[in-house]
Amino acid sequence: MRSKRGKIRQVGFILIEGLVTFMVLTVGMISVAKFQGDILDHNAGSKTQTEAVNLAQEKMEELRNFADNAGYAQIVTGADTPQPHSGSNTTFSRAWTVTPNADPVYDIVTVTVAWNDSSGEEQSAQLTSIIASTNPVESAQQLLIDGYLDGDDSGDSDSGGYQGDSDGGDDSDGGDDSDGGDDSGGGDDSGGGDDTDDVDGDDTDDIQDGGDPLTSTTTTTATTTTTLGTYNLTISGSINTYGETQNMTVTVYASGNYGAFCADSLSSYSCAIGPIPGNDTWTGSVSVSTNKTYCSNNPASPISYVGIGSNQSQSYNIGQNEQECP
Repeated sequence: MRSKRGKIRQVGFILIEGLVTFMVLTVGMISVAKFQGDILDHNAGSKTQTEAVNLAQEKMEELRNFADNAGYAQIVTGADTPQPHSGSNTTFSRAWTVTPNADPVYDIVTVTVAWNDSSGEEQSAQLTSIIASTNPVESAQQLLIDGYLDGDDSGDSDSGGYQGDSDGGDDSDGGDDSDGGDDSGGGDDSGGGDDTDDVDGDDTDDIQDGGDPLTSTTTTTATTTTTLGTYNLTISGSINTYGETQNMTVTVYASGNYGAFCADSLSSYSCAIGPIPGNDTWTGSVSVSTNKTYCSNNPASPISYVGIGSNQSQSYNIGQNEQECP
């Protein structure tokens, strides 16, 4: 009897151990599955945020791409439904607002792209920048003029090509005082029937024969060109990140009355401005876009610069969320 009871008790313990083991494995597998789902949702959310930032930047560049003043006047507030480039099933809505500034003349443009995430909550990415009213045609003309003034004087004439005394129809090449039909070539003071023959004793005959007078006066006009140089300036600083930086993106943009190009990373940025004519300054703005949190202790983006002529420095704080910000 005792041996049978011992066997029954032993079988009961084995069954309980099996049930406990099964429960532990089940809880572990459920946790792993949930963790895997969270990773997939996070990756999908990051991809969607990147797509939204790209759509906002695409619209900003489209608004900047005007050809003349009439095109600039057509930059107005609007909205559309863009198609994502990555084949995402997310539906985006895009809207942009244009706030004009009178003096100096530029537009503050804000592009907002919104969507609903996998949990149904509305998310958005916003990009703000300044579009100046510089006419591209006038800018190209100014570049040509600057190129002419900066050193295009060697191959055309004594004054750069506008008042040529050396190339054609002037004092040195053809039909002028040195080559043909003038004071040195032929039928003038040196060729035939002119002052040279007078020296030989035919002064009266030369004048009667249609020769030149005994005395010739040459007037030389000197043109002075003032060369205006150009210069470049830099707006740069550090980008301080707080919290988890995985999948974090930070993009810096600059625009204004002269060209600007920005290079950025998760630690610093630098915007090269120019060339700027020596008698002028730069007016524009620098804006920062991120898929994380633009910390509230930063200056409002975009930062406007008016009439600057020297290098500037400005740092930014970017956090995983507002709680991570300093």
